[in-house]
Amino acid sequence: RHCVLVLDGSFSMAYVSGDKSRFERAKEIAARIVQESSQGDGFTLVLMSSPPRVVVGKPALESRDFLKELSLLELPHTTADLPGTLREVEQVLVTARRDEPGLTREEVYFLTDLGRVGWGMDRTDAATAAEFRRRSERLAASATLVVIDVGQPNAENLAVTAVRAREPFATLSHDFEIEATVTSFPPRAHSRRPVELRADGRRVTQQTVDIPAVGEARVKFSYRFDAAGDHVLEVRVEGDLLEVDNHRWISVPVKQSIPVLCVDGRSAATAADAATRYLVLALSPVGNALRGVPRIAMDAAAPPSGTPKRAFPTGEAEGTLVHTEVVAEGRLAELTLERYDCIFLSDVAQFTAAEARLLETYATGGGSVVLF
Repeated sequence: RHCVLVLDGSFSMAYVSGDKSRFERAKEIAARIVQESSQGDGFTLVLMSSPPRVVVGKPALESRDFLKELSLLELPHTTADLPGTLREVEQVLVTARRDEPGLTREEVYFLTDLGRVGWGMDRTDAATAAEFRRRSERLAASATLVVIDVGQPNAENLAVTAVRAREPFATLSHDFEIEATVTSFPPRAHSRRPVELRADGRRVTQQTVDIPAVGEARVKFSYRFDAAGDHVLEVRVEGDLLEVDNHRWISVPVKQSIPVLCVDGRSAATAADAATRYLVLALSPVGNALRGVPRIAMDAAAPPSGTPKRAFPTGEAEGTLVHTEVVAEGRLAELTLERYDCIFLSDVAQFTAAEARLLETYATGGGSVVLF
């Protein structure tokens, strides 16, 4: 007998019933099939995952070796590609017929929770579904097909299905906002379900949400980081037996501030005449109603005729979001451009060949260049 054991590797197999997961129970049943076999039987092992994986491709005639491989098998937490798995099973059988002609009887066991995502063909294109049916008929004609259901009826599930950030990075002076989606699958609704936010593994806040029986709820969190660098935020919901989808993470790069280089192409004697004057004011707005406003100083020189005397920043207070540095166009080649998130070129008439190469390298490497 050639016995092909197919274990479902989809993440729903992590659902815990009693003291063991579905995947652990499937491994126990598979081991029992092997232990109760007759001498001379051969065993192969296929993991129904995405992509499917042949764990033991050549029939193992020594049950001890096969059981060791089975015991080491871990749940990969993927979806289940059933058409792809059947393709692998068929190839395993074809190879065994050629290499082990003494194995004349074929049995294929599927140990699965019959999850809808893996077993439903409603999301499969017509060509794949048609090929799946033809392959199923060929397998049924040559082998005994057995499905062992390790799932449980009315198994409810809550899942954090999405975490989205409003901004691509955070700064120390501003709150970072994220929105999470919590989805409930049948059979019942959940009221006042606690959803918590963790920062770098530490619980920081919690909210409660009401989730319909077949639907989703959205919850928003706001958090301010206290150190620059790469950080991780986690949204977690408790209350069911499938732990793997109860939380979701998002990686957040946190900056002290946004360093910006402003290259001034105008030879001005005073800051009031500088080409970057209003650009700097726009990047670091001045106003007492704003948090972390820049420190300002009045221009000692007289403003241009007809222009009211205005303030311009000479430095920035702690907490300023954008940190600006102004240089004359002749100094561009002296700087390490990779230090800046963005470079503004204001009234710069032309570049030397060396400056053009520097800017091209900077932009190709992910930097942003704005020209006025």
